[in-house]
Amino acid sequence: MSQISIANNALMRIGVTRFIESLAEPTIEAQVISRVYDTVRRAQLRRLEWSFAKQIKKLALTQYTQKPWQYVYRYPNDALRVMRLTDQPEYG
Repeated sequence: MSQISIANNALMRIGVTRFIESLAEPTIEAQVISRVYDTVRRAQLRRLEWSFAKQIKKLALTQYTQKPWQYVYRYPNDALRVMRLTDQPEYG
């Protein structure tokens, strides 16, 4: 599904009958969707455990300490949400 089809579906659901063909067009609808699209997309990906949006990452150990924990790991910069942590090498 493309950004435009998702945007037009959202417009339809809120009762807007003027659909868009591009996020760059000079309409109010396109400007608003262009402004909020990524924020809403990221929020929806965080909301549930989507099977298509999963990655398994090995966390990088840092030099820092934080009581009461012995180790501190770097949060992945591309992670929207951490679902679980494990010490298993292959977690599915």
